[in-house]
Amino acid sequence: MYDSNIKYILASYVCAGFIDSNLVFGLGSTTTVIPKEYKDIHSVLLKSAALLIKTPLTLSELYKILHNNYSFSKEICKNTIDYLLGCNFIIPLTLKIDKNYRYSRYSNYYIMNSADPNYVQNNLFKSHVCFIGCGGIGSLMSVVLAASGVKNLTLIDDDIIEESNLTRQIVFSESDIGKNKVNVLKEQIKQKNSSVSVKALIDKIDTIDKFKLIPKCNLVIISGDDHKDTLKLLKKYLYSNMQPYMEVGYSIDYPTWSLISDFSKKNKEISIEKSEFSEEIKLIDKNLSPPSVAHINLISIGFAVQDAISYLGKFSEPKAKEKTIHLMIDKLKFVDQNINIEMI
Repeated sequence: MYDSNIKYILASYVCAGFIDSNLVFGLGSTTTVIPKEYKDIHSVLLKSAALLIKTPLTLSELYKILHNNYSFSKEICKNTIDYLLGCNFIIPLTLKIDKNYRYSRYSNYYIMNSADPNYVQNNLFKSHVCFIGCGGIGSLMSVVLAASGVKNLTLIDDDIIEESNLTRQIVFSESDIGKNKVNVLKEQIKQKNSSVSVKALIDKIDTIDKFKLIPKCNLVIISGDDHKDTLKLLKKYLYSNMQPYMEVGYSIDYPTWSLISDFSKKNKEISIEKSEFSEEIKLIDKNLSPPSVAHINLISIGFAVQDAISYLGKFSEPKAKEKTIHLMIDKLKFVDQNINIEMI
């Protein structure tokens, strides 16, 4: 039935326990609750887990021990092993991760998602990400990506750190006030992961002629608060040059993020829509100073990093691929907005 000589172990992210005599096996998205009436299933799962913690076994060896030593039926033995395999609860011994390995917890996450951790991590190592804007979103997101193993970063921002930044730009501290954000951020990243190459550009992408500062890279992350006309031009420029990008931020109090990487549709000529109310719109934009709070930023960053790692690591489909996702905080509801080139 199982003819492979591959030895298996219990994955280190597996946990088990009882709630009201029901067996809870796994954790998070892998959780299975097995009712208390199925005590034979409780027994075979827990014995299988314990056996594979003590000694690596082939699937045939595990099957024989369960059937011959513990008298479980052939059907239960097979179904149990298939379940453990299908949920990635048991993994080849070759995927055992040294707990002292820098990226060991990330590796467990990739394994749990049916990916080869070495493949994903090497993809991250080779990735180059450019941040346009290093404020509340870009500052922390760049640090998190560096910590995850992205080895090449370009940071573009001309702002200096002000006291009002400290409430939401939590990478910075009081001693950084008056310093350039990208320089401080570069130092923070190098302290976090000295193997990362960081290029800091003290500049602002606010005109078309500045677009040439943006390097060709695996992913551009837009997290600045530039005028929306400039932002629209920037996104059209990136699309025209087939440069994958993410836009990460918030819509007042709604975390939002998107990822554009499909360039199969031809982009239109870069232009700005005019209307009879253009002057009024410009005046309103100039007056705009929306709320910006750390906890909303952190939510945006969490989801955006998940998608960035999925895309760069090439191990799963990003949730916001070719669309913008809004999290309606007040309703705890996600809303998707499909993106087409007419909207960029």
